[in-house]
Amino acid sequence: GAQGSVFTVITFLAAMLFSLGTGTANGTILALTPVMFPAGVFLGADPAFLAVAILSGGALGDSYSPISSSNITVAFTQDADIQKITRTRAPLVFTAAAISAIVFACFGGGGTVSTPPQFAASMSPTCLLLLLAFGIVIVASLLGRHIIESLTWGIAAAIVIGLAIGRLSLSDLLHPVTTGGMSSGLLENGVSGVTGGIIFILFILGVIQLVMESGIMEDIVNWVQKTFIKTARQAEITIIASTVLITIPISANVPAEVLLGTTFVKPLSQRFGIAPERAADLLCCSACTIFYMLPWHIVCALWFNTVSHAAAEYGLVSPPITSALLMPYAWALLLVLFLSAITGWQKRIPTQGLSSKEQNDAVSR
Repeated sequence: GAQGSVFTVITFLAAMLFSLGTGTANGTILALTPVMFPAGVFLGADPAFLAVAILSGGALGDSYSPISSSNITVAFTQDADIQKITRTRAPLVFTAAAISAIVFACFGGGGTVSTPPQFAASMSPTCLLLLLAFGIVIVASLLGRHIIESLTWGIAAAIVIGLAIGRLSLSDLLHPVTTGGMSSGLLENGVSGVTGGIIFILFILGVIQLVMESGIMEDIVNWVQKTFIKTARQAEITIIASTVLITIPISANVPAEVLLGTTFVKPLSQRFGIAPERAADLLCCSACTIFYMLPWHIVCALWFNTVSHAAAEYGLVSPPITSALLMPYAWALLLVLFLSAITGWQKRIPTQGLSSKEQNDAVSR
């Protein structure tokens, strides 16, 4: 019975839940859009805000899920504990999510309710049991298990549940070698789908090492500190602004996090006594704001293409790609980050292992 803005809010929550369990915005868009978008339009939801609700939910998972590539990347670059940053980041992310839900509730309706056609997808409530696999991954990560172990348990659980409810078969997981000389299946497709991204990041790491060995970034950090930054508060604002700016020209946010996190954010945060977890939170969240609005970015282009295809399949009008600029989660998260940096909310200052004078200096900063 959900219609209009109520359905838009439900779509946002569904995308949020899916992306938290999978850690991928792209996967969330591909999985939910073909069903949620046409259904919502037929039930009176605003097409632009409905499409943006899916994008917002995907961005939330990318900025928070313990198994998202962004989260893992910033934890690596800042030498931060992924369990700690998952806890410290929760108030920032879910405050932005609450603001987004209010926006969707206010502006997500206004369409005309009509009778939806029969969807071709075979849907069953038993598929909700696969959410247990998401829960296993998240709980295992929060309990301190290694991320590879957590993912392995989640994959195994998803396979067992999928086979038990009849939604998967062994042939779906791995096909025999075909006439083309290559095997295929869900597992192999999942691995091959990220091969390009891995190679891209390896090249980025090579560039980063050259930049670090040259001493250029150290000179930049010294110049920035002498010219602009005098306090930890100013350093945090600089981290947020720099991350947003560097994600604008780069079409994927993980390489941007690797590039900036190692060469700029880490030295700056260490110099001003900013905890690794705090630096990781600012870096990851900042990289998931403006990045999700720009049409030349991979995720935005994928979102627009998927929405357009779903709309064309049911004879609906697709919102323009510029609708991504309406995305409330990105704007809300950016606002929350700046307020946090200015007010000190959710700030963590490392004091263990420091002398009394060093602790006082850190607190003063």
